[in-house]
Amino acid sequence: MSLATKELVLRSHFELKTAILKWFPRHMNRGMREMMQTLRKVDCLVEVHDSRIPFDWMREMMQTLRKVDCLVEVHDSRIPLSGRNKDLIRRLSSLKPHILILNKSDLMDIRYQRRIKERFQSEDSNSRCIFVDSLNPNTRVNGFPEILPTIIEVIRDSDRFNREDFNGFNLMVMGIPNVGKSTIINKLRNTNLRVSGKATTTGAIAGVTRSVLERIKINANPPVYLYDTPGVLEPRIDKGLETIMRCAVCATLSDQLIGYKTIADYILYWLNRHNNHRYVKLLGLDTPSDDITEVLVKGSVYLQNIVEHKSLEKGQMVKRPDVEHTAQQFVTAFRKGQLGRVMLDDDLFK
Repeated sequence: MSLATKELVLRSHFELKTAILKWFPRHMNRGMREMMQTLRKVDCLVEVHDSRIPFDWMREMMQTLRKVDCLVEVHDSRIPLSGRNKDLIRRLSSLKPHILILNKSDLMDIRYQRRIKERFQSEDSNSRCIFVDSLNPNTRVNGFPEILPTIIEVIRDSDRFNREDFNGFNLMVMGIPNVGKSTIINKLRNTNLRVSGKATTTGAIAGVTRSVLERIKINANPPVYLYDTPGVLEPRIDKGLETIMRCAVCATLSDQLIGYKTIADYILYWLNRHNNHRYVKLLGLDTPSDDITEVLVKGSVYLQNIVEHKSLEKGQMVKRPDVEHTAQQFVTAFRKGQLGRVMLDDDLFK
């Protein structure tokens, strides 16, 4: 849906209006150099870590990999290139067959599915790519019936699969936070074993899974087991601000870290550049705008998101638009597909 954009002036590129993300990789090299220089003056190194993951999960994952027949990577289909740690995946898949499951296919622009598969196959001819919608119960369209047969086929075709003591196929599932890894595991288990409940924790917050779990059985005949890996595997975001923001839009980075207003600003920027002005109706605007402050203020009034606070000048309670809440509603609407199917990485396929 497009509206007249005669007076709409688009930004040529996206810029942050606030300082965020100081821990990102572009700062890490400098930080590491400074730390190594300072280390010469230090007498003792004190490490602080999360008590819920006291062991080196990467070492644990590499040890578990020896028992695994296939590596199953889960990622968000709206960002098939952004955020994937391709160096780590390439390193692991050189040892084991590799399946890429692109989840949330109901939210992606389906015109890109063929191009994604072709690109993935060109990078690794021995791998497979499957599109799924983990929240759709309809097996005719959700892609789940394709997963296990494809995995078993890839394993059996592999030169590395030659075990005389065969007692089932072992899979390792990995991916960056909040791409639907645990949901896919639970659905495979519940569907194939006809059981209920959750074998692994799910949630809408990035990084719910904290450590490598025990082997989870997801199929009886043939026996198929899998290991779920930590949700602390961070997105690969050293490709610039666009990659950071695309991961943030898809909630693979913490909303609290980035901020809803910043995420909403990038969504507005992306929608306008793709001539998608459905947000105008959502937020009750008269015309499209590329000014996030204007959009959120007018949207707050339209949605009646008003808060009261005490004015220091007047000494009394005054009302103002709750732009933070409106930004959150805007981001949620985009993530749920209410503003249309998208391919955030479309420029990477040109």
